[in-house]
Amino acid sequence: MTVPALILFAQHGLDDLAYFTDPDYFTAQGRTGPSGYELLLAILGFGLVQSVCLAIVLVATATWARRTMPLIMVWTTLFMFIRLLSAILVDTLKYDEHWRLIDLWNDVCLVGFGLLGFTESDIRPAPQPSFLAAGLVLAGVCTLCLIYLNRRTRAVEVVQ
Repeated sequence: MTVPALILFAQHGLDDLAYFTDPDYFTAQGRTGPSGYELLLAILGFGLVQSVCLAIVLVATATWARRTMPLIMVWTTLFMFIRLLSAILVDTLKYDEHWRLIDLWNDVCLVGFGLLGFTESDIRPAPQPSFLAAGLVLAGVCTLCLIYLNRRTRAVEVVQ
């Protein structure tokens, strides 16, 4: 997602050079959000959050599952079933919006939207938890995955 976003950033900037230099480019048009180098940093930050968090979770699940089919089933559960479950809990059963935090993809998107300057009221489907709560959940999940990976690598005996 980062490469297409960078291409679109460059394409729009080539149409109007003020897009690169004016930090209030969107404010003049009645919109909000960063522009210029701030937008470039937000795009790179979103890509970094997405790549790092999902890579850590992927390596941890691959270490745990060890075979392709169970790995596919775990990822399907993580990104399809849990997304449906959180939507049912919040939208249908009217539970608190913090139940959306069980959906890792939604958490990654919320953190990215926070970096891109979205307000919490702009995010759909509403209601959504805060960007900080999503970031804390991602940090917690990544920490747990790293602890698991550390324990797994310490359990491997080195043969000389």
